[in-house]
Amino acid sequence: EGLSETTLVGYYAAGGSVAGIDVLEIFSQAMELLSLDCVGAEERFVEMKLADCLCTYVEQAAYAAFELALYDLPQEEITGENILAIYEEICTEYGFAAMDWDSRDLVTVPHFYEYPMYVISYVVSNDAAMQLYQMELQTPGSGAAVYLDQLATDEQTLLSFLASAGLRTPFGRTEEVRAIMEAHFG
Repeated sequence: EGLSETTLVGYYAAGGSVAGIDVLEIFSQAMELLSLDCVGAEERFVEMKLADCLCTYVEQAAYAAFELALYDLPQEEITGENILAIYEEICTEYGFAAMDWDSRDLVTVPHFYEYPMYVISYVVSNDAAMQLYQMELQTPGSGAAVYLDQLATDEQTLLSFLASAGLRTPFGRTEEVRAIMEAHFG
């Protein structure tokens, strides 16, 4: 209950995997990307998913900055007004004002309350998913093969999973990700 359809399908496809949550997040995001190629999605769907990936990088970076700023507040300064002001300032710096955005939406981000500092997981798992998608684009079937081969993993940490799957660490891949995005968005 309360899980997205993509997450539920990911759990089903992973067959009740005991892998760590960061690893399972890779499977969830990779499924979305790999499905684009499997169904021969129109270019606009590919662009929509890649735009979603780009938003993941920007939104989660803003959310991480917000959490760090919030945790730096002295306890006596933790008020609803200060929390909202910090959120508004950071999200404005990250360009949220260019979208249909309302700063009160911060209450709809459950990770702030349930899993503090988890937001980085979306970025690093998105990068691993992007690597599988890149493999698929370069050699059809290769990204999906790695995906399917790794579903039974019991790796608990992101870095150990990446090593066992033959994927690179997301740290230092900024230019590659930028190139993918620029190829689609100019």
